[in-house]
Amino acid sequence: MQASDELTAVAETEEAQGEEDGSRAMTMLWLGYARRDAGEPGDAVMAWTEGHELAQAGGDFALAARVGKELGLLMMQFDDEDAVEVLDDAVEDVVGSGSALIDVAQALLTTERYEEALAVLADAAPRVTEVPRLSVRVALMEGDAHEALGRHDAAAAARARVDG
Repeated sequence: MQASDELTAVAETEEAQGEEDGSRAMTMLWLGYARRDAGEPGDAVMAWTEGHELAQAGGDFALAARVGKELGLLMMQFDDEDAVEVLDDAVEDVVGSGSALIDVAQALLTTERYEEALAVLADAAPRVTEVPRLSVRVALMEGDAHEALGRHDAAAAARARVDG
């Protein structure tokens, strides 16, 4: 049995037994990974969509953000026009530390969506001021995004925050 078959059986059992939404969401996260890795992106999207809904329903917003991020990244690979909306939902799932926002911004940078990444980073910056490591990461990512957009002065200013 392949991993996706085994995880599908687990998901069906959890649903039949009325398992908690958070537990079911975690199973759907791993099922999505298995399906994606097996070359079944459509099935991965379905698993992660359900997992995202379950995590939200269960109040596990950190897990919801993680599942939403994976879903949005996969959708971006296929130029799905709803991908940014899904990533926006993942951002909204974040409660409090800004680390999930940084992950979303990194995904946007990776897919050359620099303006959107800057918007997410602007939201993350005030949330990570108490965590120097994350503040440095935000500043460097902002510098990279500005640099890619040809805004060399803005890039230098963002990177200068690391030294200041």
